Amino acid sequence: MLKLLTSDKALHFLYSFFLASIWWPLGIVFAIGKEMYDWFKYGKKIGWSEFRKMMFGDLIADGIGIIMGIILVLGVRHGIF
Repeated sequence: MLKLLTSDKALHFLYSFFLASIWWPLGIVFAIGKEMYDWFKYGKKIGWSEFRKMMFGDLIADGIGIIMGIILVLGVRHGIF
Protein backbone atom coordinates (compact mmCIF):
# COMPACT_ATOMS: atom_id res chain seq x y z
CA MET A 1 0.00 0.00 0.00
CA LEU A 2 2.81 2.41 0.86
CA LYS A 3 4.52 1.70 -2.47
CA LEU A 4 1.29 2.63 -4.29
CA LEU A 5 0.98 5.91 -2.38
CA THR A 6 4.58 6.88 -3.07
CA SER A 7 4.47 6.16 -6.80
CA ASP A 8 4.96 9.16 -9.06
CA LYS A 9 1.41 9.12 -10.46
CA ALA A 10 -0.15 8.85 -7.00
CA LEU A 11 1.93 11.77 -5.75
CA HIS A 12 0.88 13.85 -8.75
CA PHE A 13 -2.76 13.03 -8.01
CA LEU A 14 -2.51 13.74 -4.28
CA TYR A 15 -0.60 17.02 -4.58
CA SER A 16 -2.93 18.30 -7.30
CA PHE A 17 -5.98 17.20 -5.32
CA PHE A 18 -4.91 18.96 -2.13
CA LEU A 19 -3.76 22.11 -3.89
CA ALA A 20 -6.92 22.29 -6.01
CA SER A 21 -8.95 21.84 -2.81
CA ILE A 22 -7.34 25.01 -1.48
CA TRP A 23 -7.53 27.00 -4.73
CA TRP A 24 -7.85 25.35 -8.14
CA PRO A 25 -5.19 27.47 -9.93
CA LEU A 26 -2.62 26.12 -7.45
CA GLY A 27 -3.27 22.63 -8.78
CA ILE A 28 -2.78 23.75 -12.37
CA VAL A 29 0.41 25.66 -11.56
CA PHE A 30 1.75 22.65 -9.69
CA ALA A 31 0.98 20.30 -12.60
CA ILE A 32 2.78 22.46 -15.15
CA GLY A 33 5.62 23.37 -12.82
CA LYS A 34 6.28 19.78 -11.81
CA GLU A 35 6.49 18.67 -15.43
CA MET A 36 8.92 21.47 -16.20
CA TYR A 37 10.99 20.44 -13.20
CA ASP A 38 10.95 16.80 -14.34
CA TRP A 39 12.04 17.81 -17.85
CA PHE A 40 15.05 19.74 -16.58
CA LYS A 41 15.89 17.12 -13.96
CA TYR A 42 15.89 13.99 -16.12
CA GLY A 43 13.78 14.51 -19.23
CA LYS A 44 16.64 15.76 -21.37
CA LYS A 45 18.70 12.70 -20.44
CA ILE A 46 16.10 10.13 -21.47
CA GLY A 47 14.88 11.94 -24.57
CA TRP A 48 11.59 13.47 -25.65
CA SER A 49 9.82 10.30 -26.83
CA GLU A 50 10.31 8.46 -23.54
CA PHE A 51 9.65 11.53 -21.42
CA ARG A 52 6.44 12.27 -23.34
CA LYS A 53 4.97 8.90 -22.29
CA MET A 54 5.63 9.65 -18.63
CA MET A 55 4.46 13.26 -18.98
CA PHE A 56 1.03 12.33 -20.33
CA GLY A 57 0.46 9.90 -17.46
CA ASP A 58 1.52 12.52 -14.93
CA LEU A 59 -0.73 15.18 -16.44
CA ILE A 60 -3.69 12.79 -16.51
CA ALA A 61 -3.14 12.05 -12.81
CA ASP A 62 -2.86 15.80 -12.15
CA GLY A 63 -6.04 16.50 -14.10
CA ILE A 64 -8.02 13.87 -12.21
CA GLY A 65 -6.73 15.27 -8.92
CA ILE A 66 -7.70 18.82 -9.88
CA ILE A 67 -11.18 17.77 -11.01
CA MET A 68 -11.74 15.75 -7.82
CA GLY A 69 -10.53 18.68 -5.69
CA ILE A 70 -12.90 21.08 -7.45
CA ILE A 71 -15.82 18.64 -7.10
CA LEU A 72 -15.08 18.24 -3.39
CA VAL A 73 -14.92 21.99 -2.76
CA LEU A 74 -18.07 22.74 -4.75
CA GLY A 75 -19.90 19.82 -3.16
CA VAL A 76 -19.06 20.96 0.37
CA ARG A 77 -19.77 24.61 -0.43
CA HIS A 78 -23.22 23.86 -1.86
CA GLY A 79 -24.17 21.23 0.70
CA ILE A 80 -24.06 18.23 -1.63
CA PHE A 81 -21.49 16.37 0.49
